[in-house]
Amino acid sequence: MMGIKPGIKSLLFGFVLIGLSACSIVGWFTINLPTQTKASYNNFTGTERRKIKVDAGDEVVLDVQSEVTQGDLDIQILEPDKDVLKRIETNRDREYTFEAEETGNYWIVITGDNAGGSYEIKWDITS
Repeated sequence: MMGIKPGIKSLLFGFVLIGLSACSIVGWFTINLPTQTKASYNNFTGTERRKIKVDAGDEVVLDVQSEVTQGDLDIQILEPDKDVLKRIETNRDREYTFEAEETGNYWIVITGDNAGGSYEIKWDITS
């Protein structure tokens, strides 16, 4: 960092430290694949969304596993018009099946409020 004033060097170094410490506090690890989403976390506050594109009449099978060790975790399936199709209970391993009434994007919406734990959601679509 030749040519950068000492005060600016300190400020830049401070931003790097703040960024690194924010990541370690959250402790977020996630994997998103075409038919799966999976995460583990120490403190999750926010919303994650995954899109499932289906045709009317398709059968969708969701395999949901979740563990909440602190805070709150809410998992919902939304229809293309964003109406709630299903609220999924956490801390239970369950399988949910639904038939798509319309063609479009259904959504898996995962919302955490100071949540600790993990979730894994897999889906399979058959015509």
